[in-house]
Amino acid sequence: LGSAGDLEGQLSNPRGVCVSRSGLVSVADTNNHRIQQFRADDGTFVRVFTTSISSDQPFRFPNSICVDNAENIFFTDCRYRVFHYRSDGTFVRWFWFTGARNQMMSATVSVSADGALLIAASSFLHEFR
Repeated sequence: LGSAGDLEGQLSNPRGVCVSRSGLVSVADTNNHRIQQFRADDGTFVRVFTTSISSDQPFRFPNSICVDNAENIFFTDCRYRVFHYRSDGTFVRWFWFTGARNQMMSATVSVSADGALLIAASSFLHEFR
């Protein structure tokens, strides 16, 4: 999938990857500050997510990424924020998790079998339903 660089379909220091049931590979393209999607069967570039809240509040250094059974995409960035997108690239929401506002650290995100969003960071684990 992809090659080195900053153009669409190219990656720079990817840190996270997940595959949806429908065969979309979502990649946290960390140093390019974006999420990219590719088709799992042939690696074809599909789309890119580059910002969230507004152009003055972009996500920074996305790293951990996961997809739930409804194909919603969740990822974290270096500011302890969690972002939620639909599989078609539509932004849904973002949030800080407890005690983390403005810290420059990363966390790991996952979805449990029953649909709970799990976030592990430093010495704590958060669960969101």
